Amino acid sequence: MAMVQHYFATAWLLADGIQREMFVRKVDTNLYAVGMITSLGEIAPGQTKALDSRLFAGPQIETMMEKLTPGLELVKDYGWLTILSKPLYWLLDQLHKILSNWGWSIVALVLLLKIAFYWLNAKAYASMAKMKAINPKIMEM
Repeated sequence: MAMVQHYFATAWLLADGIQREMFVRKVDTNLYAVGMITSLGEIAPGQTKALDSRLFAGPQIETMMEKLTPGLELVKDYGWLTILSKPLYWLLDQLHKILSNWGWSIVALVLLLKIAFYWLNAKAYASMAKMKAINPKIMEM
């Protein structure tokens, strides 16, 4: 069970194999309750039973969330841009391992993308320069 707030997530993590039932209820206008019910089985009088669970509250760092429990990294939803976003995030994460700073990692990623698309941009600028050269002739017509 997880809740997302922009760059952060909160999740209750139960051990594998524990059956659970999740629910969402509308309490009021724009107010909802989310919950999870799990069965502890039969408990005899005088007996106690414990259920281990962990609470995760922190940033949506995919590698960290994936280590906590499989599938938790899916909290970060890229939508239909997943095919582009996943490789870019992987590259950003690799740069962060080298630079140890998210800001400089983003700068390095942008520089790498500019280098990768340099020839495409150069062709576009050359085409634009040719159009600019013939623009006075077109205006005369």
